[in-house]
Amino acid sequence: MPGFLIEYHRRRGAVKVEKFDSLAEAMEERLIRDQKNLDEDLEIVTVASKSREQLEKSHSRYFISA
Repeated sequence: MPGFLIEYHRRRGAVKVEKFDSLAEAMEERLIRDQKNLDEDLEIVTVASKSREQLEKSHSRYFISA
Protein backbone atom coordinates (compact mmCIF):
# COMPACT_ATOMS: atom_id res chain seq x y z
CA MET A 1 0.00 0.00 0.00
CA PRO A 2 1.35 3.45 -0.83
CA GLY A 3 2.54 5.81 1.86
CA PHE A 4 1.88 9.53 1.84
CA LEU A 5 3.96 12.21 3.47
CA ILE A 6 1.97 15.29 4.45
CA GLU A 7 3.53 18.61 5.36
CA TYR A 8 0.88 20.82 6.91
CA HIS A 9 1.58 24.37 8.04
CA ARG A 10 -0.93 25.01 10.81
CA ARG A 11 -0.81 28.81 10.74
CA ARG A 12 -1.09 29.24 6.97
CA GLY A 13 -3.22 26.17 6.26
CA ALA A 14 -0.80 25.21 3.48
CA VAL A 15 -0.51 21.53 2.65
CA LYS A 16 2.01 19.57 0.55
CA VAL A 17 1.50 15.87 -0.17
CA GLU A 18 3.98 13.39 -1.64
CA LYS A 19 3.22 9.78 -2.54
CA PHE A 20 5.71 6.97 -1.92
CA ASP A 21 5.62 3.31 -2.96
CA SER A 22 5.41 2.22 0.68
CA LEU A 23 4.74 3.60 4.14
CA ALA A 24 8.31 2.66 5.13
CA GLU A 25 9.74 4.93 2.41
CA ALA A 26 7.47 7.79 3.47
CA MET A 27 8.46 7.34 7.12
CA GLU A 28 12.14 7.33 6.24
CA GLU A 29 11.72 10.66 4.45
CA ARG A 30 9.66 12.03 7.33
CA LEU A 31 12.44 11.29 9.80
CA ILE A 32 14.90 13.20 7.60
CA ARG A 33 12.56 16.19 7.34
CA ASP A 34 11.74 16.13 11.05
CA GLN A 35 15.43 16.49 11.86
CA LYS A 36 15.72 19.56 9.59
CA ASN A 37 12.42 21.18 10.58
CA LEU A 38 12.77 24.26 12.79
CA ASP A 39 9.22 25.54 12.27
CA GLU A 40 6.98 24.45 15.13
CA ASP A 41 3.92 25.34 13.01
CA LEU A 42 4.91 22.71 10.42
CA GLU A 43 3.37 19.31 11.06
CA ILE A 44 4.98 16.41 9.16
CA VAL A 45 3.07 13.13 9.13
CA THR A 46 2.98 9.87 7.21
CA VAL A 47 -0.13 7.87 6.43
CA ALA A 48 -0.77 4.63 4.54
CA SER A 49 -3.67 4.95 2.12
CA LYS A 50 -4.83 3.28 -1.08
CA SER A 51 -5.19 6.64 -2.86
CA ARG A 52 -4.94 10.38 -2.39
CA GLU A 53 -8.72 10.57 -2.60
CA GLN A 54 -9.06 8.18 0.32
CA LEU A 55 -6.37 10.09 2.21
CA GLU A 56 -8.27 13.35 1.77
CA LYS A 57 -11.39 11.72 3.23
CA SER A 58 -9.70 9.99 6.16
CA HIS A 59 -7.49 12.97 7.08
CA SER A 60 -9.73 15.80 5.90
CA ARG A 61 -8.47 18.32 8.46
CA TYR A 62 -5.31 18.74 6.39
CA PHE A 63 -7.27 19.50 3.23
CA ILE A 64 -10.01 21.87 4.40
CA SER A 65 -8.20 25.00 3.24
CA ALA A 66 -6.21 23.37 0.41
